[in-house]
Amino acid sequence: MATRNKIQDPKPLKAEDKPLSPRLKLLLDLLPKHGWKIRPAGIEAGYSPAYAERLPGLLRSDVRFCKAVEAKRQEFMAKTGWNVEKWQAECVEMYELAKGSKDWPGICATLKMLGQNVGAFEADNRQRATQVGMVIM
Repeated sequence: MATRNKIQDPKPLKAEDKPLSPRLKLLLDLLPKHGWKIRPAGIEAGYSPAYAERLPGLLRSDVRFCKAVEAKRQEFMAKTGWNVEKWQAECVEMYELAKGSKDWPGICATLKMLGQNVGAFEADNRQRATQVGMVIM
C-alpha cells in the first residue's frame, strides 16, 4: 500500500495574531491627534458617526487593538520625549512664566493636550481603560 505524503496545513492564526485592518490602523494612527478618544478618531478614519459611537465598546475586547494602542502610546512618548514627569515640570515652569499673560488660555490648552497624550490625568486614564478595556499608563 502506498503511503501518501501528508502536507500539513499551516496552523490558523489566533485572533490576537492577525494584523489590524487598514481602517483600524488608520484609527490607531489618528488617536494621538484626537486626545486618544476613539469616537472622533473613528469618524476621521471613515467610520460613520453612529458606528464610531459604538466603537469603544466593540474594541474593548479586541486584544490586538488594545496592545496596539499601548504600543502607540509608548511610541508617542519615545518620539516626543514627553512623559508624565516632564509634563508636570513643564506645567510648573509655564505657570510661573505665563501668569497673567494674554496667551495663558492657549498655553493651558497645549499643556492639557500634552498631559492627555502622556496619560497624566487619572480621570482620562480611567475613561480610556473603560473605552479599550485596559489601563494605559
